[in-house]
Amino acid sequence: WHLRTGAVLATVAQPVKGVHHASLSPSGRHAVCLLSGNSLALLDLRARKVVGHFDGAMHPWRTGYALAVDPQERHVATCPQQGWVCVYDADSGRPQRILRPDHDMIYDATYFADGTRLAVVGTTGATTVVDTVEGKLLGTWGTRKHDATRDVLYLPRRKLLTTVHSDGVVRMWDGAS
Repeated sequence: WHLRTGAVLATVAQPVKGVHHASLSPSGRHAVCLLSGNSLALLDLRARKVVGHFDGAMHPWRTGYALAVDPQERHVATCPQQGWVCVYDADSGRPQRILRPDHDMIYDATYFADGTRLAVVGTTGATTVVDTVEGKLLGTWGTRKHDATRDVLYLPRRKLLTTVHSDGVVRMWDGAS
């Protein structure tokens, strides 16, 4: 959709059924959709077709909540209900790495501009950053009370990490360091 006019910019011609969650790549060219039946679909929005379908991509876990595509569009990160981060190769759908941040449930995830760091937020109210290449936990900060963090967004031009909390507070963090 065009934000100002409301016009439809792209419609995928092939049906994608049972979409639970979707996320756009940073370039806006691809979308990744978490489908019912434990699979992912990668869509090319310019060509208006499904370019990848990965069955069983969520491993044995059920529906995930968060999806993110790295800026180079080489990896897709998914976060199943149990709070794991699963990183997949965008071309083959093969798992590359599985990480376990300190969250019961992850609601949202976003890659930093370098394509290696991923920020996740969830039920703990904290923001956790993981290195998806090295498989390391880089840090956790923020509230750790009953204030779930619902959304996270990295703004590359300003190098800010923005979090939105269930109490209505929006926080901005230095994303350069």
